[in-house]
Amino acid sequence: MAHLGEELAFIKTQALSLRNIPVTLDNDYQPALEDVPKKVPIFPVTVPPPPSKSQTSSSSATTTADPSSSATGIPIVVKSTKPPLTFNLTVHPTDTIFQIKQQLEAEHLRAPTADVQRLLIKGKVLADNKLLQEYPISTSSSDPTTITLMTKPGSTWTGEERASPSAATPVVIAEPESFAAPSPSGSKLTATAKGHGRSLSGAADTMPLPSLTLSPTPSPDGQTPGVDLKLAVDLDMQPDPPRGSTPTQDAYTSVIADPEFWGKLSEFLAKEFKTEGDADRAWEQFFLVSKSSLTAHQIAKIRDVTGKSAMAGL
Repeated sequence: MAHLGEELAFIKTQALSLRNIPVTLDNDYQPALEDVPKKVPIFPVTVPPPPSKSQTSSSSATTTADPSSSATGIPIVVKSTKPPLTFNLTVHPTDTIFQIKQQLEAEHLRAPTADVQRLLIKGKVLADNKLLQEYPISTSSSDPTTITLMTKPGSTWTGEERASPSAATPVVIAEPESFAAPSPSGSKLTATAKGHGRSLSGAADTMPLPSLTLSPTPSPDGQTPGVDLKLAVDLDMQPDPPRGSTPTQDAYTSVIADPEFWGKLSEFLAKEFKTEGDADRAWEQFFLVSKSSLTAHQIAKIRDVTGKSAMAGL
């Protein structure tokens, strides 16, 4: 029993000494699942009530369009500096930027086409796939939003009025006309083009079939009349065969693009030439001729695998 009391006193002393030692945990320490509290403690925090609809910023510059503006549309002003023009449009906040470009092209003949337009608000380019309400616009009719109009680089726009699509002349395919009798007073050359009877979906419809009538000059005494010669040329236009690489060219390219081929060629040339410099020069000559069929990646890979660096002058 005496030994048991001593052991208990020793354990108690050790426990008291360990209690005073601070515990240091790693930054990525995570407690075991069984040590995680079952319930998260809830602190009494006063939550303010949600704002009412009347307190929302109706006069803010963000594009939160009201139902009335979405139904009737909002006015915008599109201005360009070169040339100095102004266009007025009535659009909806839910319209995409590309739809506004198409509307500008359709309603104003002096505006550029939609594919070359660039619209900006305060220097920021408007993306075609975004809605107008995603940008800061004004829904007030008294203070419409001003959008800057520019054209894409490489395009030309003079501001002149384009031809109206409705005023375009329709394409009429005329029937073949009969040839008028040539005048015997002198020679003439009459050429007319007529369709060759193929369907409109065929590729040869764009190639007219020429038909010629030649009238030779009569004799100086005017006694011998001229003889009309009619020539009809039938052009059977066949499409050119598609251009592309042949199987032979593909096989050739696959061989010379293989670094192993150039390694074997280097070994062969090293046996044929007495000096290493002559063998390297011959290898470079062969490689220089084949460069036109290789890409930059293939050239770099071949030199890296074979250990051949580019020689000066080659």
